[in-house]
Amino acid sequence: MLMASSLLFVDRPLNMMFTTILGAGAACLVSLAVKEPVIAYDDLWNIMSFGIVALLANVFVMRSKLTSAYGSYRMGRISELDILTGLKNRNSYEMLLQDSSELGTGTLLCAYVDANGLHELNNEHGHAAGDAMLQEIARQLKDEFGETHAYRVGGDEFVVLWENDARAVAEERLSDIQDRLSDMGYYVSYGIAESRLRDNGLEELVREAERHMYAQKNAYYENRVLRTRHAV
Repeated sequence: MLMASSLLFVDRPLNMMFTTILGAGAACLVSLAVKEPVIAYDDLWNIMSFGIVALLANVFVMRSKLTSAYGSYRMGRISELDILTGLKNRNSYEMLLQDSSELGTGTLLCAYVDANGLHELNNEHGHAAGDAMLQEIARQLKDEFGETHAYRVGGDEFVVLWENDARAVAEERLSDIQDRLSDMGYYVSYGIAESRLRDNGLEELVREAERHMYAQKNAYYENRVLRTRHAV
């Protein structure tokens, strides 16, 4: 009975292990106390055999549970992260739009960043070159703002949300990223928006930053056309 009690915890590996050890110890003491030595030794052998089998079963159950828990954790991470860049993905972004309570209550800033020329880069040099561009943009954003609220929300689009920066400081930080990427031959457009009120929700804030980004993007392509004409 003492040894069999461990089976009550077959789905709880640690409880099963402790119960097996305690049950085996108690059974050994009872056997030694109430039986002749020869009989007691036979009981001890049986108890040890049962205990070893129970512990092996416990190890198997624990291993299975750990494997299952790790698999669940890994699947959860995969569902939240963009595999290419390591940033949070569109799924995480959509969940944030539904519940922004984790962002705090300070002045919230949003940067909407878009890669310029990704399609052309893919066509001219292959998708590996385009992937390298996206990875470098993501790295720059992570280095500057951290990865807590940095998202890849589309093929070449990124959103970063953070708090308590002055607008001028935010502009300077994004401009620095833009310059560093330009030195590598990569070009991005960005837009920034800020809000002290959360009543309108995040979506309007993101849309405002996106509008500013498109204004900068249009200016980039217009200037490129002009430079091409002058070169000709």
